[in-house]
Amino acid sequence: MLTPSNLTEIVEERTTALQPLTGSTYPALNSFLDAVASAKGLADYKHFPPACHAIWKSIVVEQGADVARAYLATLILMGMQRTLRDPRLAALPDRVREGQIKHFEWMSTRLTGTEDWLELDHDTFQKEFGLATLRLYACGAQLVDYQCGVPRSIVLTGGSAQVLSRIAYFVRVGGFKPFFQIHTHVHRLDHFNEAGWNECYQCCAELYSVHPEVLGMYGGSWFYDPKVKEISRRLKYLQDIPVAGGARLFRAGPSEDCTNDALSTSPTRKDLFNKGLYQPCSYALVWDRASQRRWASAAA
Repeated sequence: MLTPSNLTEIVEERTTALQPLTGSTYPALNSFLDAVASAKGLADYKHFPPACHAIWKSIVVEQGADVARAYLATLILMGMQRTLRDPRLAALPDRVREGQIKHFEWMSTRLTGTEDWLELDHDTFQKEFGLATLRLYACGAQLVDYQCGVPRSIVLTGGSAQVLSRIAYFVRVGGFKPFFQIHTHVHRLDHFNEAGWNECYQCCAELYSVHPEVLGMYGGSWFYDPKVKEISRRLKYLQDIPVAGGARLFRAGPSEDCTNDALSTSPTRKDLFNKGLYQPCSYALVWDRASQRRWASAAA
């Protein structure tokens, strides 16, 4: 296992290697990072202050797409350098800190500055930058964003009795924010299995000590639809484990993105959809802090 100091050397070497590709953008690197660091209030990993958008647009226009991609790659590396010196990294639970450092090592040895996802509005860049700057934590199968809330709209679906029950639930757990929100990341799909998801839940349970204000864990996906357990039984653990541990499911409804995601990796689900026997539907899973901690203690 690399230490932060050893990893810093690797990251600095890769940063130096990318410098010839970044043109005259070096002063703008620290300006961008400082603007992100100074952003206040709840803001998810996709949020960048106006100053960051202005810097990015200027580089694209004045120096071109190739330099702009190398600039964003260098931002990731410089974000890692700052994080490796940041007391917040040392304060993380051991398993979360180790996951973060392992991901930094993986990314710093692969990043070339030419990746097609190096665009400011690309989800993959936003997630890698979020990890580099501790806006996101690498937790097993998922990334954890600690600056989120549960959309209040999820209490409004269903009949009046369901609405009242849902409102009562959020009153009991303390409100709609802040919650840990979990996200799947293309660069961590090798962790997308039962062990990787259980690691995510354990990480969340330990992260409450660092973020005592957080009320629970929240995620939304087509695979939380109870019908998916019947169609794709290999995925049933995604619902069964958290629900058995006290989590609750809330129907959000169908959408084009939900349908595309649900059908993209399964001929079975796609065939049932084409036959009119399955309509993908998004559900939210909400796991309150106390219940998740009890689960983690029992599962340890």
